[in-house]
Amino acid sequence: MECDFLIKERMHVTNAIQVTESLVNQDTRKREINGLLDATQQYGLEDGLILTDNEYDDIVQDNITIYVRPIWFWMLGM
Repeated sequence: MECDFLIKERMHVTNAIQVTESLVNQDTRKREINGLLDATQQYGLEDGLILTDNEYDDIVQDNITIYVRPIWFWMLGM
Protein backbone atom coordinates (compact mmCIF):
# COMPACT_ATOMS: atom_id res chain seq x y z
CA MET A 1 0.00 0.00 0.00
CA GLU A 2 1.04 3.58 -0.43
CA CYS A 3 0.22 6.90 1.19
CA ASP A 4 0.37 10.11 -0.86
CA PHE A 5 1.85 12.44 1.78
CA LEU A 6 3.56 12.05 5.14
CA ILE A 7 4.03 15.21 7.20
CA LYS A 8 7.11 15.26 9.41
CA GLU A 9 8.02 17.50 12.31
CA ARG A 10 11.69 17.09 13.05
CA MET A 11 12.27 13.36 12.63
CA HIS A 12 8.74 12.16 13.46
CA VAL A 13 5.83 11.59 11.09
CA THR A 14 2.88 13.54 12.49
CA ASN A 15 0.26 13.18 9.77
CA ALA A 16 -0.67 10.99 6.82
CA ILE A 17 -2.72 12.34 3.91
CA GLN A 18 -4.32 10.69 0.90
CA VAL A 19 -5.67 12.69 -2.04
CA THR A 20 -8.35 11.44 -4.43
CA GLU A 21 -11.11 12.98 -6.49
CA SER A 22 -13.81 10.84 -4.89
CA LEU A 23 -14.42 7.81 -2.69
CA VAL A 24 -17.65 6.85 -4.47
CA ASN A 25 -15.99 4.02 -6.40
CA GLN A 26 -15.57 1.13 -3.95
CA ASP A 27 -12.19 0.05 -5.36
CA THR A 28 -10.85 3.58 -4.95
CA ARG A 29 -12.35 3.84 -1.46
CA LYS A 30 -10.74 0.58 -0.39
CA ARG A 31 -7.34 1.53 -1.88
CA GLU A 32 -7.26 4.99 -0.28
CA ILE A 33 -8.44 3.81 3.15
CA ASN A 34 -6.07 0.83 3.22
CA GLY A 35 -3.09 2.97 2.20
CA LEU A 36 -3.90 5.44 4.95
CA LEU A 37 -4.43 2.71 7.54
CA ASP A 38 -1.06 1.18 6.68
CA ALA A 39 0.68 4.53 7.12
CA THR A 40 -1.08 5.42 10.38
CA GLN A 41 -0.29 2.03 11.86
CA GLN A 42 3.32 2.08 10.67
CA TYR A 43 3.97 5.51 12.20
CA GLY A 44 1.78 5.14 15.30
CA LEU A 45 -0.77 7.79 14.32
CA GLU A 46 -4.30 7.92 15.74
CA ASP A 47 -5.87 9.47 12.64
CA GLY A 48 -5.37 10.32 9.01
CA LEU A 49 -6.86 12.55 6.33
CA ILE A 50 -8.30 11.90 2.88
CA LEU A 51 -8.75 15.01 0.75
CA THR A 52 -11.42 14.79 -1.95
CA ASP A 53 -13.14 17.05 -4.44
CA ASN A 54 -16.27 17.54 -2.34
CA GLU A 55 -16.88 14.74 0.18
CA TYR A 56 -17.11 15.08 3.96
CA ASP A 57 -17.11 12.09 6.31
CA ASP A 58 -15.51 10.59 9.40
CA ILE A 59 -14.61 6.91 9.22
CA VAL A 60 -13.41 4.82 12.15
CA GLN A 61 -11.66 1.62 11.18
CA ASP A 62 -9.19 -0.48 13.18
CA ASN A 63 -9.29 2.18 15.95
CA ILE A 64 -8.04 4.81 13.48
CA THR A 65 -10.15 7.87 12.67
CA ILE A 66 -10.05 8.86 9.02
CA TYR A 67 -11.26 12.36 8.27
CA VAL A 68 -12.58 12.77 4.73
CA ARG A 69 -12.70 16.43 3.77
CA PRO A 70 -13.12 18.49 0.61
CA ILE A 71 -9.76 19.98 -0.31
CA TRP A 72 -11.21 23.51 -0.35
CA PHE A 73 -12.42 23.02 3.24
CA TRP A 74 -8.98 21.80 4.32
CA MET A 75 -7.29 24.74 2.60
CA LEU A 76 -9.49 27.13 4.58
CA GLY A 77 -8.17 25.63 7.80
CA MET A 78 -10.75 22.93 8.52
